[in-house]
Amino acid sequence: MSGLDVSIESAGSAGKEIPLEEENWLFDAFNDGVMGDVRKMQKEALQKCVNDYSRQLNKFAASLDLSVTSFENHWTPVLYNNGSIVSTDFEREENTTVDQMLKNASGDKELNKMLLVFATLCSEIKYLKKVATKKYFPMLLFYGEDLVDFKADDNDAASHEKITEFVPQIIEVSHFIKRCQQVYRNILCQLAAVYNRKQNHFIVTVSVTCLMDHVAVLLGILLRLDEIIVFNQTLRDHWDMYKRMIKSITQSPAMFDTTPDAVLPLDKWIVEFEAEIFDQMILQNCISQNIQDSGSLFLNNKVLKDHFTTAVNFKLTEIEASLSKNSDFAARSSLVNLVMLFCLHYHLFRELDTRMNKRLWEVMKKVAAVNIYGPIVWYAPEFVLNMVSPAGKNVDKKVLAAIDTSRKNGLKDTPSVIHRQLHYMTVAVAQWQMQFESTFSTKKSSSSDNKSVLDGLKTKMRVCNSGLSYARSISNLIKIVLPLYMDSGHQMSTKVALQIMRLVEVLKIVQLTINASSHSVHKLIPLALQNLQGLFLRNLQVILRKFPKSKAKQNKADVNASVALLRQVALNMAGPVNHQRLSIVHLLLEVSLQKLRSSLKEEEIAKLFDQIEEMNRTMMFFDNLKEVTDCMFLNWAKACVPVYLSNLLTCKLQPNSPVSLYSPSASSVPLLFCALNDIVAAMDKCGPEAEKLKNAFEAEILDFFEKHLVAPLKLEIETDLRYSTHVHLKVKDSNPMKQAVVLNDLKPIVAMKPFRFVSRYINIAAQLSVHLTQMFYNLTTITPQDWQAYTAMKFCAVERYGDVIQILDGKLPQQTLEQGLDVLEIMRNIDVFVCSYFYNLNNQLFVEHATKNNRHVNTINIRHIANSMRTHGTGIMNTTVNYVFQYLRKHFKMFSLFLHDEHIKGKLIKEIRFFREKKEELNNMYPYDRAEKLNKSIRRLGLMDNGESYLDKFRELISQIGNALAFVRMIRSGGLNTCSHAIEFVPDLDDIVSFEEQVKAEKLSQETEDAARNLDTCLENLSKNFAEGTDYFGLFVNVFSTEFHKAKNIHVKNFYVIVPALMINFAEKMKTRREQMVKKDKTGALFTDDGFAMGVSFVLSFLDQNGDFDSLHWFDSIRTKLKSDLEEAMARQSALNSNNREDKKQLQASEVTFTKIEKLRKEFDLLFFSFSSARIFFQQPDPDDHQDGGENYLM
Repeated sequence: MSGLDVSIESAGSAGKEIPLEEENWLFDAFNDGVMGDVRKMQKEALQKCVNDYSRQLNKFAASLDLSVTSFENHWTPVLYNNGSIVSTDFEREENTTVDQMLKNASGDKELNKMLLVFATLCSEIKYLKKVATKKYFPMLLFYGEDLVDFKADDNDAASHEKITEFVPQIIEVSHFIKRCQQVYRNILCQLAAVYNRKQNHFIVTVSVTCLMDHVAVLLGILLRLDEIIVFNQTLRDHWDMYKRMIKSITQSPAMFDTTPDAVLPLDKWIVEFEAEIFDQMILQNCISQNIQDSGSLFLNNKVLKDHFTTAVNFKLTEIEASLSKNSDFAARSSLVNLVMLFCLHYHLFRELDTRMNKRLWEVMKKVAAVNIYGPIVWYAPEFVLNMVSPAGKNVDKKVLAAIDTSRKNGLKDTPSVIHRQLHYMTVAVAQWQMQFESTFSTKKSSSSDNKSVLDGLKTKMRVCNSGLSYARSISNLIKIVLPLYMDSGHQMSTKVALQIMRLVEVLKIVQLTINASSHSVHKLIPLALQNLQGLFLRNLQVILRKFPKSKAKQNKADVNASVALLRQVALNMAGPVNHQRLSIVHLLLEVSLQKLRSSLKEEEIAKLFDQIEEMNRTMMFFDNLKEVTDCMFLNWAKACVPVYLSNLLTCKLQPNSPVSLYSPSASSVPLLFCALNDIVAAMDKCGPEAEKLKNAFEAEILDFFEKHLVAPLKLEIETDLRYSTHVHLKVKDSNPMKQAVVLNDLKPIVAMKPFRFVSRYINIAAQLSVHLTQMFYNLTTITPQDWQAYTAMKFCAVERYGDVIQILDGKLPQQTLEQGLDVLEIMRNIDVFVCSYFYNLNNQLFVEHATKNNRHVNTINIRHIANSMRTHGTGIMNTTVNYVFQYLRKHFKMFSLFLHDEHIKGKLIKEIRFFREKKEELNNMYPYDRAEKLNKSIRRLGLMDNGESYLDKFRELISQIGNALAFVRMIRSGGLNTCSHAIEFVPDLDDIVSFEEQVKAEKLSQETEDAARNLDTCLENLSKNFAEGTDYFGLFVNVFSTEFHKAKNIHVKNFYVIVPALMINFAEKMKTRREQMVKKDKTGALFTDDGFAMGVSFVLSFLDQNGDFDSLHWFDSIRTKLKSDLEEAMARQSALNSNNREDKKQLQASEVTFTKIEKLRKEFDLLFFSFSSARIFFQQPDPDDHQDGGENYLM
């Protein structure tokens, strides 16, 4: 309910009209002082509430470490809403319905009904526009932007899945289009019914131009939907793929587990949506629907035609006036509505107004291209020719030729236009910025002079609107130029790209400057609205006084109805200012003043409409600012971002041009990401696809940022530090003709404050600190002799770039130290160690596994272990052995499971039975072919993802067990080495002198005696450890032997028969890895793996299967097999003729065979030597200790 309604009801006269001249008596009641006390109490309560709220806000600001001053001085896109922590919504909630606002507006029932219908339809169109802008436009435009290098492919499952997931959104768009069509049909039917000769004279003669504008807005929504779908090629390609997929299902429903009856509705639905959405006929279908259904309502309605013609001509006059004032933006923003009304006029009445057509083409000659949404430019002349076919016939050919030439040659003058605009806008916005800051930073005047306050209010609003005007001009230029390059296919020069990005900077400066003082502007807008509201009501009262009831003349009913409408305008304007009220006020004012124009001056009427328009602009100030500064179009100009970032560091000097116009500065980075955040905000409106779109966009932009700014910045700073610490090595460029390259000051970029982009914070200083810390540490470890130079570079970095660079101390010793991996680290990560390092039995060292990224491989030998043990003490030996034992326990579980597998156990039993039955025939040698066959049969059981068989994994398991045992051997050797070094100065270990006795003999102090006793104990322990040591291998054999000889582990007694297959597998793998050593890519290269021999020997020992394995005479079988293969190959070679062409190829093949046999022989020889050596380490237990051995192998 409005404020005026409240005052009337409180006076006890609700529903009664109070004459204007009698209104003052309501406030002349007796004042007994009570109301003054009440007002004072309410004022104090309000002041207390405001103070409490201010204290809470200050607490929040303190916790955020944010003050108004810092907020104004630092633009940072960390804050949401593009620089504003708190955003104010000026859309007041309206509790009064449209029906209540128009209740008995004119006293004429039919007129009231017409106004109610028109006002409701206008509100509906505004709502549809809001929904389309916030939901459907971005959803359709951004579809597919998360795909990389998309190519239409019917076999692309991801594309099918994406378009299928998007089908619900397509259905929503279809419903939205149908709703727009219903509203459109409703409006036209209402207009046809209202503007009928049977209606009363007042209604028929009233022209509702604002409703026509809303019809144009509705058609503009459908136009944008058409253009967005045409622009998004990915969406259309995916839709075509989806149609083909459904067609395939329709033709072969059984393949997809469905029926023809189930698929048929889907096929019909696709045909329907194809025609409705994807054929670029959304607007055409809407415009033509009423012509088909009820064309007679319009073709024969001369009254409606006259009103439509008036509306189009009025719109033409507005645009022509804007062009005469050089207001290009206003003309472009109104051109879409004008063209929509023009086309609708033709389609409704099937008649082309020649004069109107000529005026339209003159307008389009000056303004042909309009940016309608994001990166989409709409060409009005082409649209008019398509929608109104006779339109081009009645136009001078010179006009058509001029429009065509202007479009084709539009890019020729673009660089010079952009350069001029950049130079002008840079200066103009800088001046405006100073004016804005000085205007809003002025302290509040203590003067209570209303005129001074009002002048200050007008000045501030004028400054704000001036900034908005600059932003509109820049936005319009960018949004026209970028799509022109996209449509033409011309490559944009680096200079133009940089200038466009600089214009984007200036655009965001305007936005952030206003947002930085948003708290002041938010306070300003309600005051400005209140002032405009008062001026409007005052002007309206002046008009109402000219039409008192007693002086009504001819056409009294019409005049009274108009005056009643004006009074309703006053009632509505007394309430809160919002879109709905302003729309209703505009409608009422337009209807009421048409009958009173003869009695009023044009200036009086124009003033009222201007004030309504100004209230709209003031109320929508922040919305308009957000719209014109929205840089969503950069999503389709992302190629400019790498160029822009690259030029942050260096720039080439342009002759006779200031560098600042081409080269971005450090302050440009937050502005750039503030612009990019506009794209993220648009993606947030894309429904279910929003997160995918944002993640893909974030990854792409951060990749640009890393490659084109951070990585070059790291290199530049590293080079700068090297030059600074090695000044004598810097060589000047000897070519004086080379174009100068200016290195921008890097310190502002390094010192830039962290800012947020999508889900991550970007901190350049932190990235540089990590990089420099790693670089200094790594280079010092590689070349320890240069540690002084890197230390100097570290101090130089802090000195040159400030405290933001925090390089950590690597804690590296300033000398060379050979220690290798620490025993504790190996012990804690024993499972990783045995997989990454391979053992060499003879040299007692571990070699790291070669990978693609490793230029060097690490080695670990006894010296490294001894150095580590000197650090931690020899007591670590038992702990390490215990860790290894726990590791072996876990791996022997997998060992047991493998042998317990029915497939493996069955094959091994079969091999044992075969050897027992054929033992005499085979000369007591297990055949090589049988082992090779077993290897292949296990491979047929299945392969891993990396192509390895189960036997490969089992061999690796045995090797890892052997590596763990080898590590224990190295620990024992390292301990002995440590002990030997510790007692190397003791003359005779067999006859160590007792220091305690010597001290007692000399009768020295008690402290000396205690020290001597400790020394004797230490020497005794060292001597004992050095002389005896600990047989860890024997302990392992005994422990595991006891466990695996239990009845539950009887299946492991078949192990010895799988050893030949394991050795063949090992020899072939080693041969391949040795060959890799001589290749350029040494990934997987290896020259030793004696852990396998150690593992096999250990398992055979604790299972008491050394004798069983020896009974196979396996290595004799290998020698026999290789000798036989060699003789066979030599026989084939001797039978060949070297002069025969075919035989030459076979001779080459024979050489390859000889090489292969020789390499395989060497591998088996090396394995034999390693295996024989490894068996020495493990003591074979007495066979009599286990009475159940040797008889149950087939169990």
